[in-house]
Amino acid sequence: MAEAIRGPAVAPLYLGIDGGGSRCTAVLATSSASSISELGRGHGGPANAGTVGMPAATASVDEAIEEAFAAAGLNRVSVAAACLGLAGAGRAAVREEWGAWAHRRGLASEVEVVPDGVPAFGGDGEPPWGVLVIAGTGSIVWGRRKEGSLERCGGRGGLVGDECSGYAVALAGLRAAVRMVDGWGPETRLFDRALIRFGVVTAADLLATLTQPGIARGRIAAFAEDVVAMAVAGDGVADRILADATADLSQQAASLARRLGFRAGEYPLRVAGGLLCHAALVRDGLVEKLTTAGLQPAAVIITADLAAAAVRTAARRSE
Repeated sequence: MAEAIRGPAVAPLYLGIDGGGSRCTAVLATSSASSISELGRGHGGPANAGTVGMPAATASVDEAIEEAFAAAGLNRVSVAAACLGLAGAGRAAVREEWGAWAHRRGLASEVEVVPDGVPAFGGDGEPPWGVLVIAGTGSIVWGRRKEGSLERCGGRGGLVGDECSGYAVALAGLRAAVRMVDGWGPETRLFDRALIRFGVVTAADLLATLTQPGIARGRIAAFAEDVVAMAVAGDGVADRILADATADLSQQAASLARRLGFRAGEYPLRVAGGLLCHAALVRDGLVEKLTTAGLQPAAVIITADLAAAAVRTAARRSE
């Protein structure tokens, strides 16, 4: 591969980071007048320090940033402002640890660390308030009032929460597959899909793969794609898994909307994360259940590019 052509840095530069449980994305951009121009984009591995540890998470973010500068044909430099939207950054201690890392790395003159997805509020060109539902490797619901205060529901991790996340849906699908093989669960094509997904030939091989030390949550969560595909194809077990998961997520969204005083037809609903952005079955089910609960959103905004929203947030922060 030819080496990138490198020239003098264009000022001001901004960085936006979207760091989730499976991967992270960095966007490098500059601005002129009122427009934001993307210069380069890079990707790295998992960036949730709570699940992979801080060294691995920072290495993933560093990798994505390096790739973004390389894609832009620029040497890596400190930028004017950076916004890091990171899984697990709902806790103040986590945000402080990331802020300290960004300072040591000389990442930017101004650094804002927020939970992943939060840059969507105001970073997507829509009204900067409403309800944001994220379902990727993990899941969480955020709400922002018109005056700017944030509240959350869910997002308590794969052990006791993260309902309707890719990880939770995948585990439910894998349990159903194994129960069928053991003779106490209903017929489902999920077992055949699991063998293909994980490259094994028997149930024993499947379990050995799933329990091997260090298996990435993202690799397991990817099986949620198979659960969705089987539900669309008419597999009753897969359909029930998604229906139950969507019901849980809609209850969280409804609870938060009521807490914030939102009424039907009043608030914008943003959806983010692979499961909601790419699976219309899940997304439509969420909206349907909110409508049935008397909380129909005024608009549904699919926020598929959270890294771009983060870089726009960074640019506005330094204005």
